[in-house]
Amino acid sequence: MPVPEKSVLLTFDDGHKNNYIEAYPVLKKYDFHAVEFLITNRNKDKTVPYNTDTNQYLSHQEIEAASDVFEYASHTNSFHNLDNGTPYLISKSLPEIQEDVETSIELIGDTNALAYPYGAYDEQTMEAMDVAGIDFAFTVQAGYVQPGDDMLQIHRNSVRPYNTIEDFKNVMEIN
Repeated sequence: MPVPEKSVLLTFDDGHKNNYIEAYPVLKKYDFHAVEFLITNRNKDKTVPYNTDTNQYLSHQEIEAASDVFEYASHTNSFHNLDNGTPYLISKSLPEIQEDVETSIELIGDTNALAYPYGAYDEQTMEAMDVAGIDFAFTVQAGYVQPGDDMLQIHRNSVRPYNTIEDFKNVMEIN
């Protein structure tokens, strides 16, 4: 579908609590929206105080509270793991991948998008995505989306905490 020139899709991976505490208020202030890819088995029933010393995940209450800014999509249910150094989406069988992704979709609700954990995928993974009802799958490969791109191999440009504003401008091609 045609989109306006210079369009940007903001995405966040994993469902970390810091996205709710730090990013959510800024996005809301500027009326921005974003996609948060959740590792659904890491979301908590109980909301706990924010602690920057630990790697915390969103509670169900925080997910609901931020749904005016964030759209939620899958980062799998329990497959954001490694099997002897190999990501689960590469090392597990098609039925196992399909079941995990379908569980994640069921827990999130209305979604047809996924970000591959560790950016790892292969032909079998893409087949499992198709069978599970995923129409849009995001990689960690740098690049810009163009008409005609494979929607199960969508490129994204990363901005990390250590990046400077100049790095960000370069990613966004702002001069």
